Order: sequence, then structure tokens, then C-alpha cells
Amino acid sequence: MKKIILMVIVFLLCLSTVLAGVTTVEHECKDSRCKEGTDVTFKVGIYNNINKTVRVNDILLKEGLGNGINGPIVGDEIYSYEVGGVDLEPGEEQVFEFTKEIIPPKQGYTHYYVACFKTSIWKDGERTAGGEVCDMVIKDFTVLPSSKVECETDTECAPDEYCDINFFKCKSKSGEETEPVVEPAINTEKYSNLKFYLLTIGAVLFVIIVAYWLILKD
Repeated sequence: MKKIILMVIVFLLCLSTVLAGVTTVEHECKDSRCKEGTDVTFKVGIYNNINKTVRVNDILLKEGLGNGINGPIVGDEIYSYEVGGVDLEPGEEQVFEFTKEIIPPKQGYTHYYVACFKTSIWKDGERTAGGEVCDMVIKDFTVLPSSKVECETDTECAPDEYCDINFFKCKSKSGEETEPVVEPAINTEKYSNLKFYLLTIGAVLFVIIVAYWLILKD
């Protein structure tokens, strides 16, 4: 029975380490259409909600490939930002802001990504854990790839056409030609880790119930 209780304690301690940081993400494009080659500024907030020092080393925005059992499935790195080792004390939050040049997604118009950060965790001057912590929600933002830009001025179109600057496409002056609407960019909401907390609470309750049942059984 002592071994079971010890396993429960170890599990809960490991779980608290997983909760080392909660990321929140916002983005703002310099160009209203988030055109490829223009700047996009990201603001990534990281909150330390454990009783240890969390050292933030690098921030990574990785491809969000879908949702798995334990959270998002991440792919290749899209953007990275070298923080250089910033310590967050228990209860402390800091927003890291950085600007990058917009690159096109591998397909379509939209980047689906997960915010992650490389970290090491310290207690009383000793390193107790480390690794990569990722958000539990896939974010997105829509861009206009250069490959989709046909024109920027009327002079780049035929005499009977004009350049529709909303879509960067040549359109007939007769007005008969229509273009599909590009999906608008979406600013994802902040503090969207509710799913993660519910899963965590559920896991803790499950372990406690099983441990209690084993104690009664003995």
C-alpha cells in the first residue's frame, strides 16, 4: 500500500511539473492582408504556475498537425525566437514580443501552429527538470502568399481589366468575373487552455479515486 501511495505522490509531482508554463499567443500583421514578405509581430505570454523557477530559453511556433490524446500533434518549426534565458518566479508572467517576416504556409492560405518554449526548471538553485512545453491549443493565422498575387496595379492587367487590390487579381471591367473570397485572418483568443486543465483535473481525480479504492480494499 505504501508503494501505491508513493506512486500517486510521484504522479502528482510530475503532473505539477507539466503545468510549468501556460502560453498565450496574439499576432498582428503590418499589412492588413498579412501578405507574404511583410512583418508579423507575435506576443507570447508565459505564466509560471508552479512553486519553482521556470527559465524560458527559446520560443518556438511549430506546425499544428492535429489533436492527439495528450494534446496537439506538432510538426516542423515555423518561427523561432531566442529568449536567452529569462527566469520566471512562481506566479510571475511575462509577455515576449518578436517580429518575423511572413512566410507562406505549405499549402493554402493558413498557418496552423502551436506555441512552445524550451525551458529548464529550478528549485533552490538546482535544476530539477527541463524540456519543451507546448500550448494545448492549435492557433491559426491567414496570410496572402506571393504565389497568389497576380497584380498590384491596373497597369499589370489587360486593357479591359483592372487590379482588384482586395485579392491582388486582375478582374474584368465588365464586372462579370468574380473571385473566391479569401478566408479572413483570425486572431485566436487568449487563455485557451481550459481543455488542458480539465484533462489534468480529471487525471488527478481518477488517481485519487483508484488509490482510495485500493486502501478500502486492503
